[in-house]
Amino acid sequence: MKLRGIIALAFALACTPALAQISPGTSPQSVAKGGTGRSSFTSNLPVIGNGTGALALGTRSGNTTQFITGTSPQSASSCISFDASGNLTTVAAACQSGTFTPTNASPSTQTIQAQLQKIPVSCEDYSGGCTAANIAQAMSDAAANGRCFQFNGNYTIAASVALAAPAGILCITGRGGLVGSSGMNGPLLDIKNSNNGVYIDRGLSFDCASVLSIPAAIKVWTDGAGGTQNTNINGPVIVRCRRGIQFGDPAYTDFIVDGNYMQGGGYTFNVAQPVAMYSSQSGLFVDNFMNHADNSNLSSTFTGTCSGTTLTAASVIGYLAKDDVLTGTGITTTGTYITVQLTGAPGGAGTYTVSSSCTSSSAALTAKPASINYLVVGGALHVRNGNVQNTVVGGKMFVVRPVNSATFGFPYGRPSIMGSTIEGADIIFTSDPDGVGTPGSGAFYMNGVQGDFSQNTNCYITTDSAFTGTISALGGRLFSTTPRSVGNICPGNSAVKVNIDPETFGSNMVQGFAGITGGVKSIIPYASPSTTLQTSIGAPTGTASATGVMMGMGSTCKITPASTGRVQVWFVGSQADSAASWTHTVNVRYGTGTAPANAAAITGTAVLGNSNSNTVISSSGVVTSFNIGGIASGLSIGTPYWFDMNLATGSGGTGSLSNMNCSIVEF
Repeated sequence: MKLRGIIALAFALACTPALAQISPGTSPQSVAKGGTGRSSFTSNLPVIGNGTGALALGTRSGNTTQFITGTSPQSASSCISFDASGNLTTVAAACQSGTFTPTNASPSTQTIQAQLQKIPVSCEDYSGGCTAANIAQAMSDAAANGRCFQFNGNYTIAASVALAAPAGILCITGRGGLVGSSGMNGPLLDIKNSNNGVYIDRGLSFDCASVLSIPAAIKVWTDGAGGTQNTNINGPVIVRCRRGIQFGDPAYTDFIVDGNYMQGGGYTFNVAQPVAMYSSQSGLFVDNFMNHADNSNLSSTFTGTCSGTTLTAASVIGYLAKDDVLTGTGITTTGTYITVQLTGAPGGAGTYTVSSSCTSSSAALTAKPASINYLVVGGALHVRNGNVQNTVVGGKMFVVRPVNSATFGFPYGRPSIMGSTIEGADIIFTSDPDGVGTPGSGAFYMNGVQGDFSQNTNCYITTDSAFTGTISALGGRLFSTTPRSVGNICPGNSAVKVNIDPETFGSNMVQGFAGITGGVKSIIPYASPSTTLQTSIGAPTGTASATGVMMGMGSTCKITPASTGRVQVWFVGSQADSAASWTHTVNVRYGTGTAPANAAAITGTAVLGNSNSNTVISSSGVVTSFNIGGIASGLSIGTPYWFDMNLATGSGGTGSLSNMNCSIVEF
């Protein structure tokens, strides 16, 4: 019986319609009868209810098949977030925009723009890659948006990277640099009217590839009354160039080219003229730069014919320019050089005026750029530490010329060098009137310089007959590897004031007044130990003052003059600011009595007449080194003097100094 029951039950189930088929009919089954109303579904699309109609298919905004659930209804203008279970939930407040508070900097608030400023701009992001035009555009865009341009390699260019009046601080960083190419006739990097400041980071390279038509690796200049100021070039590497860095332009000498710095090391290799400056209103501070002038592998050849001092050049291979030194048949005076081009395409076939008469007749001639470490046409140059080397026969370390400016009295350049090592040049300093009819006075100050020389042909320091300034060589240790009979200082005008001490010109050199062939001579006695100072100060408390306050370093940086009442003072250190982009204005001041405290009102006598000429620019929180100083004269013998700095910040943040050192030398 049990077996028959089981069989009957199985038979009954087999004959019963499927449970899903509640009411047999057509397919697809309607929604009213419990179906979907659809015969098929698209893979991975959501199904959406549609009342009594067939189920609808939704769409997806992305490509996943995961769904998000919520725990509360969403309300307008409120931001949403996820809870711990992964559900969407409503936030009471609206979503924030524009600022955020980083967890590691609470409670300070940083803007999104400040974060973007930390991301550099690169030319690789521009259509067409790193052409000269794209590099210039990328640099301009970076400056306009408070960001830095970043080199990501060496870029070979066919034209100058030219920028005119950048809209903000021009910050250039990275690794790599610019490489010139044949056919270029402008600087590798040409920066004009940059009043907002320029910061070029350490270690970038500039290679002119021995193309003599490239006038300079870097040119910073102005063609207008607004001038150009506040350029900070840190540790550049410059190779195979006619000229390294040029500040100013000989056609625009009445405009300001000031507050410029070269610091943080750097060097030149196979560069004929590492540094040149042109302007009646210019100031350049160079610190710890390895300035090596060398014109080997830099030469042009041509066929030349002379008539007196007029040279006709043909078949020029290379590029001819002012100061190029000539050799070859008919060039009878050693050191003959080109003074100006008269006719023809620039640097090519045409006529030129030369410095001495020549007799060449269709002769094969060679022209090489003059080997000059520092060419100073007007303005003030301050060189501190580092090295000045010139290995070329006839090479000159410092050449000054008067700037062609009637407004400012045609002044000669005024270089000073302190604490550097110099070696190898035939001539340390010389002046050249350069065709200016009535040049003004000039100066050359050499303090604490050491080095060795070997020639017995030329006077080390010479001036032309129009130069009526001051020559000062003090506190140094120079010697010659061979005995010399030629003088050390040979002024061309009897009014030149010459100051020396007993030991600057040392072993194998002509001693005392016997080594000076003209001018008004003075031997400065040794200064007592109390009249020199070199000390570290540390980090004075910073300031947010826009008008400026004293830094409070005068209680440490102080001396009592004992001999001349004339001192050279330098402050060297680092500076930074809490703002993302910043401008500092500084000056050196001195006085008697109690030294001002930190944050005291500005007081004392300014060493530099125009504090704006010493504005330093940086960006994006960069800490930058600096040096500033000058000469204070007329101090009272036996009276203690303090020396300090004033600092103002135009950033809205807090400006600060650190790693400060003070050096003072009475001379």
